[in-house]
Amino acid sequence: MSQKLQCKIWSLKEKLFEGEIDSITYPNIDLGPTTILKDHIATVGLIKKGKLKYQANDELQSLEVSKGIIHVEKNQVVVLLMPS
Repeated sequence: MSQKLQCKIWSLKEKLFEGEIDSITYPNIDLGPTTILKDHIATVGLIKKGKLKYQANDELQSLEVSKGIIHVEKNQVVVLLMPS
């Protein structure tokens, strides 16, 4: 059984990332920086302006984001980023 999350990150124009990650941290509109790890409870969150960071292949990646939405369920993460 995989110890990773399956992740897709999309803008309205293109796919920015698709693959396995260890974690993802996003700027939650209500709670501030929020980290998602394997086996996280199902959740939907609103993303505010800031840095979206994810750990993939032992490398920390980051994206500057303005707003969006994240959906987490059964170790699947989908992020849709909106233009500012």
